[in-house]
Amino acid sequence: ALQAAWADAGRPPQRLRFETFGTSGDRPAEPFWVDVPRQGLRFTVAADESLLEAMERNGVACLADCLRGECGLCCVGVLGVQGRIDHRDVFMTREEQASDQRLVSADQLSQRSRRTM
Repeated sequence: ALQAAWADAGRPPQRLRFETFGTSGDRPAEPFWVDVPRQGLRFTVAADESLLEAMERNGVACLADCLRGECGLCCVGVLGVQGRIDHRDVFMTREEQASDQRLVSADQLSQRSRRTM
């Protein structure tokens, strides 16, 4: 609510200072499929792991730091999605999240769906 009020007032988002405690998302986490065409991979992300953990488990290198969805270092591009991404990060703006063009992999748990990275 605070971030929305700040944006509605026309203030620059980078000037807002706040503390975060994470988000549990809109819905319960469920497993989902991920395709990584550049590496010829397709794998499942379990309901109790992040996309970053699943990528590391499958040998996909990704930079990361905070592991909470706050810094944005682990953002990855999304080439396509079947289903709905439940963005649980606090790094991207609502507009960026709504576009589904990228996601924060360290904090990504989701509804049953399929992603192409």
